[in-house]
Amino acid sequence: MDLSHPDWLWLLLPWTLFTLRAQRGHRRRERAWNALGQGGRPPGDGRVGVLLAALFLVVALAQPRWGRDSGAAIPPGRDVVLLIDVSRSMGAEDAVPNRLGVAIESAGGLIEAMAKEEGDRVAVVAFAGAGVVRCGLTENLGAALDVVRKLRPGSVQPGGTDLGGALRVAAGTFDDRDHAEGRMIVVFTDGEDLAGGWRDQVAALREGGIIANAVAIGDLDRGHPVPGPNGAISHQGKPVSSRRSDEALDALASGTGGAVIRLGLASADVGSLYRDKIAPAARRVRNASHPAERAERYGLFVIAALMTLSIGTRPRAVRRSARRWGVIAGLALMFTLGAGPSSESPRQLVERGRDAFRSRRFEQALTAFEAATKLAPRSPVPLFDAAATLFAMGRHPEAIGRYQSTRLIGDADMKIKVDYALGNAYLMASDPASAIEHYDACIASTRKSSVLDAIRRDARANRDYALRRLAEQPAPEPDPPSPEEPKPQPKPSTKAKDDGPGGEGPRGQGGAGGSEPDSRPQGGQDTPEERLNSALEHVREALKERLPDAPIKGSSGDLRDW
Repeated sequence: MDLSHPDWLWLLLPWTLFTLRAQRGHRRRERAWNALGQGGRPPGDGRVGVLLAALFLVVALAQPRWGRDSGAAIPPGRDVVLLIDVSRSMGAEDAVPNRLGVAIESAGGLIEAMAKEEGDRVAVVAFAGAGVVRCGLTENLGAALDVVRKLRPGSVQPGGTDLGGALRVAAGTFDDRDHAEGRMIVVFTDGEDLAGGWRDQVAALREGGIIANAVAIGDLDRGHPVPGPNGAISHQGKPVSSRRSDEALDALASGTGGAVIRLGLASADVGSLYRDKIAPAARRVRNASHPAERAERYGLFVIAALMTLSIGTRPRAVRRSARRWGVIAGLALMFTLGAGPSSESPRQLVERGRDAFRSRRFEQALTAFEAATKLAPRSPVPLFDAAATLFAMGRHPEAIGRYQSTRLIGDADMKIKVDYALGNAYLMASDPASAIEHYDACIASTRKSSVLDAIRRDARANRDYALRRLAEQPAPEPDPPSPEEPKPQPKPSTKAKDDGPGGEGPRGQGGAGGSEPDSRPQGGQDTPEERLNSALEHVREALKERLPDAPIKGSSGDLRDW
């Protein structure tokens, strides 16, 4: 406990004098009472109650504080921006399969470790000659993981490596919401920097309370060729060689209180390193710069003063009754505050959501599943059911993100179901290549049960359909095809099935609909072709809103595009 205004305690001096005087007066009354031959004690005059009330008021003026202010409590967790180098030098094959491959695997392990914590948010920024936000801050870690896995060398233009500019973009990704564990940037890079502007960012990050950590990838001893679109890259007639550099990473980490993880040429479990090394260091910096606020408790002493004054100045019989009723009222108040309003448990919310799903009331089902997810954030069941509901509503990109989050925290059986559901979701989102990848993961699983065997059979049937879809896809074009002339799509296999909320049995082409209702369209509802075209329209709208990468400037002979 501490006091906000201890200078008010000087009032205890006159309070002590009044207390001594009251004691002397009490002794005089006792002598007079005995002189009159009266038995027992003389009746009080209320001075004790007045003195106690005065003491409580003096303490209240000093404003005692202890504990943490629950009203000012900030959410748990931390905000982390994954700043991933996708310059062409990250395609160097000194690491296996290449530097960016190691970065993606390491970043995935970091996201999986964060999924086990509460309240963490992740953003993804890819950079080369500029930084580009690929995924804003989100608690949907599955969506961030999906973005990370799609990064490729040279996917951001202009080329080159500008670490300083990338750090500015990463710092601008944080919003005004604060979290208990603070803010952090984790840079995955080989450390090469062609612009040299990172030095100006160290002080800015430190002033903003942002901790920068680095994961250094690549060979520190010798350079390696940098692959390009048409073979190894050359600059001014000479082959380009890239070697890892730790100078900028060491200065960045030491200047902001972060850490450097030197992976070199091999991947490592960055998730465990995050828990053991990065997170504790970040917590120490956060606690040093943001000490916990103590809660003001002066109100308790004001209430105590009023109650003491009210009881102490009444006649003796009334005082006894007041004390008795005061105890009863206090107990009743504690019971009332402790009971609080009744609420549904996560299990009850899930059951209510499944009932709504079976009745095709998808909005109500989604609301119930999301409420259950908030109450039980580490349970994969409500998250899986929410993803299934989003799929049934035709919101396939959102369903993919939820399924990815479910996969991070689900057990082995749940991962098999999620892989199958992800294949269906990617297929409906017109990404058959990703769908095949998840169907393959589902088919390759070895756990045995009648439900899982049925899911694997359906995954094989849907994989064949995805292969046909992939073969029918036109060559990549810079712009999406015109929505006025959608290409007719073959009808998917009627064997395509999926699990409903709870995953109790194979379902229709839905992502994982209710445990009993078939999620295939009925009556006048949309056909699979129409739902596919609707998903394509969502993708086109997203592409329109996405900022294009800046074009490469300069002649190819002088441009340092690695």
